[in-house]
Amino acid sequence: MTNEQKKKDVWDKMASVTPLLLGILVTGIGALFTHVYNFQQLQLNQIAALNNLRPLLTAENPQDREFAYSSFVALGYEGLAIRLIEIQRDQTGRSVLVQLKNAGPAETREKAAAALEVLDEAQKLVNIFEFGKPEGNEASDQQDPSLAAAFEKGKAWAQDAARELGISSKLGIAILFDTAAHIGVRRAQKLKEMTSKSMPPPLDTQDKEKAWLTEYLNQRNEAMKKGPAAAFYPAIKKHRIDKLRNLVEAGDWDLNTIE
Repeated sequence: MTNEQKKKDVWDKMASVTPLLLGILVTGIGALFTHVYNFQQLQLNQIAALNNLRPLLTAENPQDREFAYSSFVALGYEGLAIRLIEIQRDQTGRSVLVQLKNAGPAETREKAAAALEVLDEAQKLVNIFEFGKPEGNEASDQQDPSLAAAFEKGKAWAQDAARELGISSKLGIAILFDTAAHIGVRRAQKLKEMTSKSMPPPLDTQDKEKAWLTEYLNQRNEAMKKGPAAAFYPAIKKHRIDKLRNLVEAGDWDLNTIE
């Protein structure tokens, strides 16, 4: 076979496989563009889903908020769900945090554990006032389901009230929670309304929050002088109201002095 024939044979072979190579190349590029398009479409769908869930994050119904947090996790936004629960100090997100703490990447577990600590600080302070110890009295709660239910109702009210007022500190939430646990949600709400007349929200600065909480405790102090609890007023003032006042005055917003 001459050189000319060899060259012609090579070109013939290249000509025969060129359509195949072009087909593979075109198919590959098409698949790549399809993959990119599908990925972008998935991201857009996720963003739309997150946007649709946004109203549920501030819903009055705790189950709606819990559903929103769980949905964020299901869509792969665990970090955002943890941050939202932590910022809002929302006890309804506790089950989501517990789930993330026990499963998932190490970083997610650490963030969930840290967020749970934020939720527990206010609970700890109220437990000390109610039961004399940070861990509370689980046996007492189990013996009296109505007490446990009232406690949870007060906790939920405090979270919602704090969000409505613009209170962001652990101390502020604890004061609202303790008031509801001590005298009931209805009376705690009435004190909130009375205080807000003279100290209108939003409490978007630390000075405003301090002034509002100080007045709220003053209102609570006056309320304790009346009604059935009047006979116990000196003890309530000393062991509950004055201790909360001292925390406000000291600026212990993160409850670092509570053990």
